[in-house]
Amino acid sequence: MKNFKVSLLVFIILSVIAESSIASDWVFVTSNDDVKIFVDILSLQIHERDVKVWEKWVYVRPKEVNGSSLKNTYNLEVKLSIYHCDEGTSNLLQIDRYSDQSNSLLLMESNSYPAIPPYKLEIVPDSLGGAILEFVCKTKKVQKKS
Repeated sequence: MKNFKVSLLVFIILSVIAESSIASDWVFVTSNDDVKIFVDILSLQIHERDVKVWEKWVYVRPKEVNGSSLKNTYNLEVKLSIYHCDEGTSNLLQIDRYSDQSNSLLLMESNSYPAIPPYKLEIVPDSLGGAILEFVCKTKKVQKKS
């Protein structure tokens, strides 16, 4: 039992160290009555005309997981996306859903998607996606000038 407690303590300490070493800088981008959206500026990666970035979608009211026989809900989605600035399109690469807003209770881990068509999404102008596209593509231009 003592070895278990020591192992558990070591695991907790290592988890805290690992989590604190992963830096992020969440910047508010846009919102509506249902959700606030942030992007992690430190995760922003520019490759030619594309921008890869992590997004955080914080919902005002819990959302139900589609297709689940259980009544699971989530309040937070963290998404990895690639925005194609010249095309006005994006690819969704990954979604993690959390049942609380502190990123501690992972509900559904890493639904991953291929980065190639047919999963390329057209972004509707003046939408939440359009606001993210505009934000990350402007950030891309600012970073290129430096």
